[in-house]
Amino acid sequence: MILLLTNHGHSDERFNEYVQRASQFYAEQLFPKQLLRHIVVSIKFNKHLDAFGYSSIEKRNTKGAAREFLIELHPYISGKEILKTLAHEFVHVKQYVYEELNEEQTQWQGKPFDSDAVDYFELPWEIEAYGREAGLWNNFAKKESLWNVLEGVNNPDTPVEPVPIGWKDENKFSKAKRPTVAASSEGQDIGKVSSSNRKGREVNLDGSTRGRRTTIRSWIKSLWLQR
Repeated sequence: MILLLTNHGHSDERFNEYVQRASQFYAEQLFPKQLLRHIVVSIKFNKHLDAFGYSSIEKRNTKGAAREFLIELHPYISGKEILKTLAHEFVHVKQYVYEELNEEQTQWQGKPFDSDAVDYFELPWEIEAYGREAGLWNNFAKKESLWNVLEGVNNPDTPVEPVPIGWKDENKFSKAKRPTVAASSEGQDIGKVSSSNRKGREVNLDGSTRGRRTTIRSWIKSLWLQR
């Protein structure tokens, strides 16, 4: 594969080397060597993007097959996210190469597809891209031991350490009233449904004793039967 990192790559020149190595690694996982020799990928950092990344077809060969591509990446996201996005876009390049997806996104696997009628995360090419992105990124991270290089990267072979859930405002959340469960079939709040105490009398969670009337009725009935 011919890789072109344009515009001097990321503003942090030290990061360019990782972008190049990641690109080569992802490409080798997605294409056989014979096909890889005919693929050209240009990578450009573009701070004006409205997403983490994009990929597009730049040129086709004489047979009409897509062989040159542009991957654009947003430079203002973390190094981890850039390399994950790069993996994602390389999957789209693979889809273009094998003609699984057309550039207009109106065909998938050779069949017409209305992408406007489907949620973004339900698009079949995005499902594949997000799925393979995870595998490509994790394997590259392990190959390069990126947990020693970039923040936010974990070594999957180390023991799991406890991490708090991470509420943004823990004090406010802990003092807030806990949400109640949906209303019962009788229309009353489930949070007020009674529970039995040790004596068998219904004691409601709100402090009332709605079961007392039934208990008194039973007591009177028992006295009547004893006469």
